[in-house]
Amino acid sequence: MTYALFHDEGHGFARPQNRFAFYAITEAFLAKNLGGRSEPIGEAFKNADFSVPSGQDDLPGLAEAPQK
Repeated sequence: MTYALFHDEGHGFARPQNRFAFYAITEAFLAKNLGGRSEPIGEAFKNADFSVPSGQDDLPGLAEAPQK
């Protein structure tokens, strides 16, 4: 299981950078578990404020992505 923690957010995503990072993680999760394709994570995490305390190795490209 992948757990992503967005440090400067509450119950929603106010910052577009965090929202974009969340979408990239979600897309990779769905592609892995339901089949299909996903875009490489690439620049999706630029300027996002988050960390992944567990499950980094579960999704392709997540462990290599820069996190704060």
